Amino acid sequence: MEVERTACNENVGKMKDEMFGRVAKLETEMMSMHVNLTTMEEVKKSDQENDWSEVVKREVNKYLETVTDDIQAVQHTLTETRAHATEMRDKESR
Repeated sequence: MEVERTACNENVGKMKDEMFGRVAKLETEMMSMHVNLTTMEEVKKSDQENDWSEVVKREVNKYLETVTDDIQAVQHTLTETRAHATEMRDKESR
């Protein structure tokens, strides 16, 4: 009877160790899944922030700024050319 109890206690101990091992493995897997979900949420948030409409909006704004700068440069050149033309006409009329 004592031998059976000892064998039973050993089996219970082995099962207990096995269950603790399984629980530890499940905890590790759950932590891994949590990290993966957190990463996926961050990626999703990042994707939403970089939505195509936002990308297009930024690019259009950059292009419009470039066009505005070019128009100002052309206006400046026209002003200088007009001033130079007026100066040349004044010299010719003398």
